[in-house]
Amino acid sequence: MTTLKVHLPPPQPNTTTTATVVRPYAMQESPYVMKYITPVTITTTDPSQLTCDHNHQHPAVIFSTGGYTGNVFHELNENIIPLFITSRLFRSRVHFITVDHKPSFIQKYRRVFSRLTDHEIINPAVDSTVHCFPAAVTGLKFHKFLGVNTSENPQGFYSMPDFREFIRQTYRLKTKSVFDSRNPPLLLLISRQRTRKFLNQAEMVKMMEELGFRVIVASSDKEMSNIEKFSRVINSCSVMVGAHGAGLANEVFLPDGGVMIQVRPLGFQWGTDAFYSEPGPGMGLKYLEYRIEPEESSLAEVYGLDHPVVADTASVAAKGGYAAAREIYLNKQDLRINLNRFRETLIEALGFVGRPPKKMKCNNRKWVDHYRDIKALYFPSGKLVHLTVKKDDQHQSLQYLLTRLVGGEDRTKVESTGFACDSNSWSLVCVANKPVKIDMSTMQVHLQPSHLNLTSETENTTTVVRPYAMQENPYVINDITPVTITTTEPPRPTCDHNHQHPAVIFSSGGYTGNIFHEFNENIIPLFITSRLFRSRVHFIVVDHKPSFIRKYRRVFSRLSDHEIINPAIDSTVHCFPGAVTGLKFHKFLGVNTSENPQGYYSMPDFREFIRQTYRLKSRSVLDTQNPPLLLLISRQTTRKFLNQAEMVKLMEELGFRVIIASSAKEMSNVEKFSRVINSCSVMVGAHGAGLANELFLPDGAVMVQVRPLGFQWDVDSFYSEPAPGMGLRYLEYRIKPDESSLADVYGLDHPVLTDTASVAAKGGYEAARAMYLDKQDLRLNLNRFRETLIEALGFVRQNTQA
Repeated sequence: MTTLKVHLPPPQPNTTTTATVVRPYAMQESPYVMKYITPVTITTTDPSQLTCDHNHQHPAVIFSTGGYTGNVFHELNENIIPLFITSRLFRSRVHFITVDHKPSFIQKYRRVFSRLTDHEIINPAVDSTVHCFPAAVTGLKFHKFLGVNTSENPQGFYSMPDFREFIRQTYRLKTKSVFDSRNPPLLLLISRQRTRKFLNQAEMVKMMEELGFRVIVASSDKEMSNIEKFSRVINSCSVMVGAHGAGLANEVFLPDGGVMIQVRPLGFQWGTDAFYSEPGPGMGLKYLEYRIEPEESSLAEVYGLDHPVVADTASVAAKGGYAAAREIYLNKQDLRINLNRFRETLIEALGFVGRPPKKMKCNNRKWVDHYRDIKALYFPSGKLVHLTVKKDDQHQSLQYLLTRLVGGEDRTKVESTGFACDSNSWSLVCVANKPVKIDMSTMQVHLQPSHLNLTSETENTTTVVRPYAMQENPYVINDITPVTITTTEPPRPTCDHNHQHPAVIFSSGGYTGNIFHEFNENIIPLFITSRLFRSRVHFIVVDHKPSFIRKYRRVFSRLSDHEIINPAIDSTVHCFPGAVTGLKFHKFLGVNTSENPQGYYSMPDFREFIRQTYRLKSRSVLDTQNPPLLLLISRQTTRKFLNQAEMVKLMEELGFRVIIASSAKEMSNVEKFSRVINSCSVMVGAHGAGLANELFLPDGAVMVQVRPLGFQWDVDSFYSEPAPGMGLRYLEYRIKPDESSLADVYGLDHPVLTDTASVAAKGGYEAARAMYLDKQDLRLNLNRFRETLIEALGFVRQNTQA
């Protein structure tokens, strides 16, 4: 196997020989690496011309261990994570063939390889024989820097939380969450020894300890290269701090909720964002960044503050290219941190991990912002109630948070004028970070010109917003009460009520009453929009539905310290220091961390919020009962399971204890029903709103969607794609035509069954909905469905026995 060729039998006899050459490295567009990667030739060959020296039952994955191995960022980014993405779904039943075989790399990650394959790694450099496999994969899949895109996986098999759980199990890391970590919190300082050194490191460590951290300084390459030991050190820490560089990739070993602080040197924007800023939240971590000022760089001592190297960093790359910029900013720069500025970043990190700094000044707003959210977990006695915040500091903080709700040009506009609207394909959100008067009788939001920096173009501004998250839903939006935002003088200039906290205006209309839409268009968007205010916000609810407010009263009480204002029964004028009109929508049942300010919140954060709100005990399937509980969502009107009794019997024979949820009244009691769901390891149901209850399942649980005939987009968008982002496994059982009740009505040869797309093509969405959602029931083939249940059971056992 010294000259690596993959021989495929020709698709047909006497077919012309074809050949494809692949350099099996994940980063194909890296010119500095690819030329050094050994090529693999894939060619069609008559199988009779080859004799197998070794016959294997499992497929092969061929990849290179060349490239930048020796650098932990590149090892994880271009080897370990892509290998996980490519091979994990084989469940260890796979052979690895490594070209450019590096024994040191194989030895370093031997635990990873032993969990991904049951077989010895094949090294072509020392093996010149012919191996035969039932199939082969040449190359590794790369999704994004230090990340996994669930949408690019088969059925969303794996996500970044799955990779992190895999790593925890592989290296037997004990701390899953910062809630399990030590007090006082441990801080790991990555101390670089050659370039980008901290020149005042001793003073930094002293300050960290004064704030209440116990500090571990990691400086030895030898120490950090021992992954088995060093990963346990990192996993014991709540915070990791380091200058931009490979060592920060060790964040993959931090516990969930841990904080990674990147100190950004002068001169590099893209690498710091793409490599660390963007991946952090996807790992369930909080990302903070300390950007040094020119005077904190050693380059200022060499060139002076006015030199283009310091004053215009982009000019270095513009003139000399990447190599020149790298040489200056990565290889010749050290850092002397301004301790007063850096202190604020460390205090913010303490807030995220739930500990107040020692000797805290009473007017330190950054801690108090975070303290409000964490006091119930760490300070149930309320020992910190004596803390006060200066009014000016509080208002400054709230104004800052308001500007974080919009991005790009809209943020610049808010900062310069005090008002802007952020519109995307789904939602419209308008933000005022200056005082407003709201007349509840007319639902007019009056911006006060004296507080705004208006131009002649914006002097007489009037904007109408229907404050519902799904702006492009024609079936709903026209029924939502409009809110008018105007710079005109209010007819009633006096404030009947003065408030210290901003307002968020939204509608509880639309599809409330349907749990999918309640979470998708109300609860998750409200969390995205209001959570960063840490309960210091007023909710004004138009189209006020008392039943909806009661149903989610726990959610509202955790997101706001104040009573909800209902304009239908309040005709007074309320004055606020700022206001948000509308709710931000990211994606179906999900949160995009990249659209949040500094990645404040992610879908795992929302799930943790829900667990705390409803006091759910099972964070992971590791905490659930054995034998595993399976929840069957039993629909009573449409898409019913016609052989439900037989399905339940099969589930019990396989080892599940089955809970059947069939009563709409039972499922509408979120406080009780969420606890039932949270005790389960698997949930099964036909496509429909009830599947949104997956939000209450523990991490690692399995959601099985039974897909009826006739709907593709809804099934994928609503449940298939969101589930992995919640830390869940998603499986799908697609019924065949003979399993649908429509076959009894129309016969198997009718276009309603053989060409489902034709129904929508002829009659539109309404016709398709009436046919496939409203008139279809299901009789599952138990032999086929058994395989899906066995797969679900395998996922559960894999998680609980690891």
